Amino acid sequence: MVSPILLPIAAPQLVVIPSPEPPPPPEPEPEPEPDLASTALALAPVIRDECVAETNPDGQPHCSWDTGFPAISADGSTIATAFVPDDRGRGNPGLTIRLVDVATSKIVKSVLVLSPDEYVATDDATRPALDKKISRRAAQAQALLGGYRAMTKLGVWDTEANQGRESAGLRAQFSDDSIRVIDTTTNVALWQRRFEVATEFPNRVLDGKRCEPTFTNGMSAAWDAPTRTLVTSVNYLVGPELCGSSVQRSYVVTVAP
Repeated sequence: MVSPILLPIAAPQLVVIPSPEPPPPPEPEPEPEPDLASTALALAPVIRDECVAETNPDGQPHCSWDTGFPAISADGSTIATAFVPDDRGRGNPGLTIRLVDVATSKIVKSVLVLSPDEYVATDDATRPALDKKISRRAAQAQALLGGYRAMTKLGVWDTEANQGRESAGLRAQFSDDSIRVIDTTTNVALWQRRFEVATEFPNRVLDGKRCEPTFTNGMSAAWDAPTRTLVTSVNYLVGPELCGSSVQRSYVVTVAP
């Protein structure tokens, strides 16, 4: 019998392979340059008649420039606001210039520039006549705004955005149907108010048949430092669904120092 031959077998060695170094983090994206043309603020209100019926912002980039509304008169007695109806369903553009009495918050004059019911597309045969009408009305409204100065915008709130902004040491803060204005140097709320639709429209009848304000769905605020005048424009959505545009009211107060 032949004896087996035993050959030594080397024990396996643990081989450590170093992990590759992680790649360096990507360079941060450069901050976009601010679009000074679109963020610049107007000193006085301006109505660009060629923009009133424009539905394609890319076609007329200057139509997105600041218009200087709301604006206050030189004597501080009236505020000019630009009311753009929310033409639900159709989405037609529109514009009415309103003059609001500072003492009472009541509209003392309205100048229609374009009603959503008048709008026709650029390829409509009647569009040139409409453009002439808009130009004439815009000139009439602009003539009323001599001496008005733009107010400082403190922010806007709607169902999709809450954009309070700080300016001249003040900041507007929005929450649902409420607003307060804060002095950022002292962190003191100078003024606050709730715009509850049931309170503002106590005689509404919600029977599902009549078009009535149903809830607060938008708000913006602007400030005039020399007169310490604050205007809050509030949108109230009108229902039922097929009623069309919202109701907008302006509320003016003088804020004590």
